[in-house]
Amino acid sequence: MRGQHLGALAHGFGGALYEELPYDENGQPLAASFKDYFLPTVMEIPELTFDHLVTPNPFTPGGFKGAGETGTVGPPAVLANAVEDALRPLGIKIRQVPLSPMYIWSLIQSARKRFSGRPTTHLGNSAAELLEQERRQRHRDLA
Repeated sequence: MRGQHLGALAHGFGGALYEELPYDENGQPLAASFKDYFLPTVMEIPELTFDHLVTPNPFTPGGFKGAGETGTVGPPAVLANAVEDALRPLGIKIRQVPLSPMYIWSLIQSARKRFSGRPTTHLGNSAAELLEQERRQRHRDLA
């Protein structure tokens, strides 16, 4: 069971951070083999601790349940929400995975343009300053 959970979690982390199916302007896949398509290995996955709670299913013969797919669903949502929470002072909403560095950088740059009217190469302002700017802008919008 542990192997099923680890594999499913690796799949979930991959979907959240790495796995993407890009296409060119002609609709041809740009990741047609594992040479071009990154899958996470044990080196990219955090060390995990497992605990088990056995609760037989009362509706199936033998009380059996599926277990391997459980780890696939959680990581994309958890990681996307964690990144969104970290970027909340910038007003950023995460709406897709994978959370590639380029995707996150583009969101930050778009937020910076909203705050300052010009792109910058670093965040510069503290979170408190950005929140205050956002509050003032909302106040002006409501006035």
